[in-house]
Amino acid sequence: MDTREVSVCSTLHTAYSGEMIIRGRRTKEGGYERSRIARPTPIGEYNKYMGGVDMSDQLLGYYSVHHKSMKWYKTLFHHFVDIASTNSYILHKDMCAVRQHTPMKHQDFQELLSAQLMGVPLDFSPGDRQYNHTPVAIAPTDDQSKKGTAGRRKCAVCRKNTPFWCKACHVPLCVIVDRNCHDIYHV
Repeated sequence: MDTREVSVCSTLHTAYSGEMIIRGRRTKEGGYERSRIARPTPIGEYNKYMGGVDMSDQLLGYYSVHHKSMKWYKTLFHHFVDIASTNSYILHKDMCAVRQHTPMKHQDFQELLSAQLMGVPLDFSPGDRQYNHTPVAIAPTDDQSKKGTAGRRKCAVCRKNTPFWCKACHVPLCVIVDRNCHDIYHV
């Protein structure tokens, strides 16, 4: 019994090996008394080695990839990705300790790991690539009567119909005198 009942099942340990511990508790009068109570062997072993599990759970909570999902296997997959990345960070810290280097911060490690898994350099920014962000017709047509209406879609900025989209992004955007959503979107 701790602050609440604790249940443990073990096939390795005996139920009780005679170990006693001293616990303090408040009395009804508001005082404090110490008493000796018996502690089951599995509880002593758990307390001795629980630090690694608690540290792993703590690290899992910092930078999780978990997304809410109705499918149980997606939740399980996200948890496995979290465990794999956390374990790789723990290994990184251990290797740095062996080599007497300063380990990376957890966030920096996660960013580097993500960049390497995606195959992009860490200092990548979307402006690095030379995209041709020019407005083009969504559905080019030779029929003069359909040039203004062919392939119209809702603009991503103002939600009005437009026959143009960005050549690089494939996002419908207006390009007219009184509303230039193409520039607004790309700025």
